[in-house]
Amino acid sequence: MTISIPARRDSRQPVYRDIADAIGREIHAGRLRSGQQLPTQRDLAGQLGVTLTTVTRAYARSEEHTSELQSLAYLVCRLLLE
Repeated sequence: MTISIPARRDSRQPVYRDIADAIGREIHAGRLRSGQQLPTQRDLAGQLGVTLTTVTRAYARSEEHTSELQSLAYLVCRLLLE
C-alpha cells in the first residue's frame, strides 16, 4: 500500500507532521478505510526516503486516526470514520 504524501520539504513543520497530516487526509478522503492496514513503519520509511524514527513519530502523532495492533501493524480506526 502506498500513502500519497506530498514532497513538501520546504514546509515549516517537521516531516513527521506532514506524514501524520497526510494519513489524516487519506482517511478523510476515503482512500484509507476502517480496518485497512497501513504500511509497516519500516516500509513507509523506505517508500518516503525518511528515517524510521520520522515514521514512528508520524504514526504516534496520528494515533487518533489509527489503532496500533501487535507491535508494528496499524489499522485505520472505525470510530473516526463514523
